[in-house]
Amino acid sequence: MDKVERHGKAIINGQEVAFRSECGDYPVQNENGDEAGSVFVYTYFRENSEKDRPVLFAFNGGPGSSSLWLHMGVLGPKHACCDDVETLSGSGNYSVEDNPYSPLDVCDIVILDPVGTGYGKENSAELAQCAYGFVNDARVIADVIERWIIEHDRFRSKKYLLAESYGSVRSVAVANYLMGGCLYEGCVSKGIAIDGILNLGNVILRDPDPADYTEKERGLEESVSLLPSYAATAWYYGGQKGELADAVARAYQFCADKYVRALYLGGRLPAEDRAQLAKELSSLIGISSHVLLHNDLRVTMADFLRWFHEEHGMTISPYDTRFAGRHTPGLQIHDPVGDDEMMSRCMQGFLGAFQEIRRDVLGIETDRKFNVINFNVNKNWPYASRCTPFEMLQFLLNRSKRFRIFIGNGVFDLVTSVGQVAYTVSQLKYEEGQVTVREYPAGHMPYLGHHGGDALANDIRTFIREGEKR
Repeated sequence: MDKVERHGKAIINGQEVAFRSECGDYPVQNENGDEAGSVFVYTYFRENSEKDRPVLFAFNGGPGSSSLWLHMGVLGPKHACCDDVETLSGSGNYSVEDNPYSPLDVCDIVILDPVGTGYGKENSAELAQCAYGFVNDARVIADVIERWIIEHDRFRSKKYLLAESYGSVRSVAVANYLMGGCLYEGCVSKGIAIDGILNLGNVILRDPDPADYTEKERGLEESVSLLPSYAATAWYYGGQKGELADAVARAYQFCADKYVRALYLGGRLPAEDRAQLAKELSSLIGISSHVLLHNDLRVTMADFLRWFHEEHGMTISPYDTRFAGRHTPGLQIHDPVGDDEMMSRCMQGFLGAFQEIRRDVLGIETDRKFNVINFNVNKNWPYASRCTPFEMLQFLLNRSKRFRIFIGNGVFDLVTSVGQVAYTVSQLKYEEGQVTVREYPAGHMPYLGHHGGDALANDIRTFIREGEKR
């Protein structure tokens, strides 16, 4: 698709911001020089801005997801306004409005749809394999970012990556690839500094494949890492009194003081201690102590969702447990998006808003199909790598004391949980000021709803502004 440029205005963070948009394909070639497809790039510049202005490169995850969610939720100067979580439905009850959350007032924004996602082209499934997989994907995205920097002469700009969900895994790999880490066979050092990463819905683990990790660590670690989000869910549905933050804090303390030890001891834990602990756990997460004792005090995500069905008669979304629907016994979920209470309700509003903005704001005229999430990409994704995402993040923190990472997660998210973030960060070695962690009263997309969106927007702006002082 040929490059399209337009000009516009929006009220962002209480001020009018004039901007210029630039959208188009960045072709991707395989090692033989065949064009495999393209990464589609949306760029927003503040009008008349300087060449050293900070730049934020952003992408979602999946793998196989477009960047629709970040684009329409928090980053673009126009967005899908659907702040009322309680009443959000899949029937298109959204509006296209100026986006108060957009960080365009403090940085230029570059949003990428990888090959086979969004408007990113896949010339053929066979050719596109050069862009798929943990390593190949990082190489392709890093190459596109490098080309964008060269094309727009932005070497003096502070450069940041912002990613969501599996995109957090992509972010550390891309940053290492750009900065010259010898992590890949055939790696060519680019020498492009990345000043920081902002991850929403962090899944940086000790295994490149989150699903594989979950299977290996199921039991003790999953039960512990998800407990704060179980407690947040119980609070939301009236299971606990007081403030949300207090409920989450009690869960963290329970894990540290009692829960880890109890799970470690297993059958060696005295019966009276086991019974007392089951009562305390029940008061935190709203599952009966009898059920908990029967399950040896372990609560995997699948357990919690199933028991919630049985005790409350409703299905809740693991991406955002505030979204609930009627539970039908025996009805299995086969589509992780279409059958999910949160994803199914958000998609139509986000996609509808994008199509309006694509036409009226960005000036993109095309009959190319827009792939919100491409499950053909997802199911064939190779995760193998010489280094784990956790190791890659540690490399970045070691490489420069000026490098920083921001991690923001919603407490109602079971897929990328706040507890897992807390554990991951506790295992890292870093200097003061390098790592910032925030928890929001939100789910997988922390920008949904005013409470999460306002706080997240302020945190993003603060992170970028502080970078200008370093």
